[in-house]
Amino acid sequence: WYGWSAQSCKAQRLEERRKEKEEATKFGEVQESDGEESEEEPEIDIKDVTISDEEDEDEDDDMGDDEDETEEEAVDRIRGEISDRYDSDMSIIGTLVNTLEDLNIPRITIDASRKPKVVSYSLTQQLRSITEFRESLFSQCLAVKARSANDMLARGYKQSSRFGRWDPVLLSQGKAIQPYQAVGQRTYPVVYRAHIYFMSTLENRQKFMDNPLNYLRLPSPPPNVPVKLAIVGPPKSGKTMLARLLDIDHVIVFISAGESVRRF
Repeated sequence: WYGWSAQSCKAQRLEERRKEKEEATKFGEVQESDGEESEEEPEIDIKDVTISDEEDEDEDDDMGDDEDETEEEAVDRIRGEISDRYDSDMSIIGTLVNTLEDLNIPRITIDASRKPKVVSYSLTQQLRSITEFRESLFSQCLAVKARSANDMLARGYKQSSRFGRWDPVLLSQGKAIQPYQAVGQRTYPVVYRAHIYFMSTLENRQKFMDNPLNYLRLPSPPPNVPVKLAIVGPPKSGKTMLARLLDIDHVIVFISAGESVRRF
């Protein structure tokens, strides 16, 4: 519209000048030029103006067609863009996960579709091993069965630790009596580097695997001296209860003379 307006004004001015010249020639008022040819402005072809105006109208029609996008088309277009972005992000995440696995860097997976409090709690629990046991972040332990541990020791694949059959977790708690380990007594060995460590309970094994370096700083255990205790006292004085508590706390064998006589 602006191009058409400017060209119309120019054509109008040319038409006015032509009329002025005709009137001046008619009344003999035309002055002779001084030898320099005046530059005449080119005349504007109406066809060109009409064509350019039609082109502008076509462009406006195209823009109008783009603006008249229906709601369904907009939804499909947005879904396609989101899907492409999701595929691109998942590809990047997959590459990052493979890189972390190659570098032995642990990763955490959390379901963020749950409530914020649940997500926060889950994140805190999974980060606990990193924040509280940061020194053992890249330490890897392997839980094995007692039979497999004894086979590896017998064949020389692994070596016994300086703790021997002592439970390092119990030793860190100040336990001065080595847990009793005999045929039928369950133990929970852990392989860490080139040594095997023996735990007395599943809970202690998990504690050791979370932060093995914390227990490796402990001093060597005392010599393994067999512990033999005899609890005597009058009837109903609590001998059996005390013996059972020692059995629970120190994992020692409990033998009752009265039960032995009654059984055999």
